[in-house]
Amino acid sequence: MTLGENITRLRTQKGWSQGDLADALDISRQSISKWETDSSVPELDKLLKLSELFGVTLDALVRGERAAEPNAEGPQTGPTPHTNPARSTQKLIGVILLCFGALVALAMFVLGGAMSALLYSLPFFACAIVCFATRSHVELWCAWAVFFSYQFYMRYGTGISWRNVLFTFRWTYGMNYIRLALAWVEFALITLLIVLTLCAYRKTLIVATRQKVYCTISGWALLFVLHFAPFIRAYILYGKRLRTSFLETYALNYSEFSRAFEMLSLPLFVFLLTVTLAMLRWKKQDGGAIRSIDSKKG
Repeated sequence: MTLGENITRLRTQKGWSQGDLADALDISRQSISKWETDSSVPELDKLLKLSELFGVTLDALVRGERAAEPNAEGPQTGPTPHTNPARSTQKLIGVILLCFGALVALAMFVLGGAMSALLYSLPFFACAIVCFATRSHVELWCAWAVFFSYQFYMRYGTGISWRNVLFTFRWTYGMNYIRLALAWVEFALITLLIVLTLCAYRKTLIVATRQKVYCTISGWALLFVLHFAPFIRAYILYGKRLRTSFLETYALNYSEFSRAFEMLSLPLFVFLLTVTLAMLRWKKQDGGAIRSIDSKKG
């Protein structure tokens, strides 16, 4: 009996669904499904938590020993998967945000129209979706949701972009220093959120298989081509003639396509950066383990 089959058997004996077990472990239901189909293997801390929930030893969980099956009438150790206070509170907050967002949307629709309703209610709806969809780092993803709502308003409501910081030394009084200050605020928020994201996943390790490495490299190439290639072309054609630097050309050639794609390129950049660092950490750790084994053999 495989580990996945054993997890399925023990879960069924308890009368728990995959969602119940996922809530107890604070992971997604898809992870439970992958474990039970032997597509992936739980980490050690999750194996220990599973053994506590099922009331079996770790050896019985992994090897599937029938003699160590939990006693259905005996006391259960560990929390029951039907009650997860943190997850329940998170869902309650999501419902409250959803209701409050609907009230804000209705009020702003009456006072200012559909666009005002969308702009002012978007942060509440975005955070509500985060509360329902995520199980870890909820505060971080809510911060990202609020930032993208703010960024959406800045793009289409005021036309201000963080790119304006590239003109700091050429900014004049007639260009309105408040707009420049807001651009610096947005740039600072982007930097802070990226740092917080990298810190939140600083211990994450991703096995750098050949397929994952190729996908990551392809993602970086796609990001570069779609985001920077148009500005490189503009700099070659017009930059020298207008005596502007590449960064200024990058800021000047800011079309509607660029505005829309920047909303997607930022999360793609953060995702690729996080994955790349996680692979490098794994490679460093794995390489250290290999060198240690080789030294012992020597």
